[in-house]
Amino acid sequence: MPAQFGPNLGLAFGFNQGEGAWKGDIDATMILLDAVAQLSVIDKDLVTAPVGVEGERYIIAGVGGLWSPGTIGDIARFRSGAWEFFTPSTGWIAHVQDETQLYEFVGGVWVIFSSVIDTFLGLTDTPGSFGGAALQFVRVNAGQTALEFATPAGAGDILGPATSTINALVRWADATGGLAADSGWFLDGSDIMDAVDNILRRAQLEDYSETVNTINPVGAAQDVDFELGNIADITLTQNTTLTMINPPASPFSGVMQVILRQNGVGGRTTAFADAITWIGTGGVAPTFPVGIGEVAVFSLQTVDGGTSYLGYFAGASV
Repeated sequence: MPAQFGPNLGLAFGFNQGEGAWKGDIDATMILLDAVAQLSVIDKDLVTAPVGVEGERYIIAGVGGLWSPGTIGDIARFRSGAWEFFTPSTGWIAHVQDETQLYEFVGGVWVIFSSVIDTFLGLTDTPGSFGGAALQFVRVNAGQTALEFATPAGAGDILGPATSTINALVRWADATGGLAADSGWFLDGSDIMDAVDNILRRAQLEDYSETVNTINPVGAAQDVDFELGNIADITLTQNTTLTMINPPASPFSGVMQVILRQNGVGGRTTAFADAITWIGTGGVAPTFPVGIGEVAVFSLQTVDGGTSYLGYFAGASV
């Protein structure tokens, strides 16, 4: 019976024992198998044949020298003192030894095998549809250093930097958490308040110090910001009206301790834009000293987000 040849590698088969063509075709089949099975090549970037070593294989990038009978992309193997060439088919996998990398023959060229996997899994900024694991997939975003675990509803994202001040961001269905550039953590959601804000982060618990917001010179209309510190040290360089801003939201309590200092001129007056009920002074604002260098200390407390304050006059130097 004449030899038959497989449609993929062209291997001979179908002989009857003792047929004259048996040995030659079987030899050719074994030679081909030895060349392409467990394919591992020395290099894939040479354009001219190197000095041949028995059994070594290459993916040829050029047809210079003794590789002239071949075609770019072929497998060249040195055997019995000569180069022989094998044309790959779509889907062949080759290990390239000098790169420690797997390549696949796709579309007439050799491409890194992992890029084929990336295409299959949809590892791009806009992943393709993938039906495995209930439509869960892993996405690596270009230009980012984190993973995003997404669902069709968009919940459960782990993203890279969102802004110049955010180092890491975790986004769930109804809450967001992250690591700010200054190592402060934050959590936001319908039932979650900020875990650590800029005030608490600066508290030095070991010595019980507190952040002081120094205001000098003072403006004619001066904001006193809770987020810059809950102690305001104000030097009166002109008459001023003070306004408390960014107090804690209700029902949390916020206390601002104020130190008023007359400068080297003195005579500066202080008024308040907020609604303040003064305790211990008959409900009226205390009289602050106006002499050169004199100091007054008082506290303002709110439990309704700054709608109103209770004022406590600690005293003054006279």
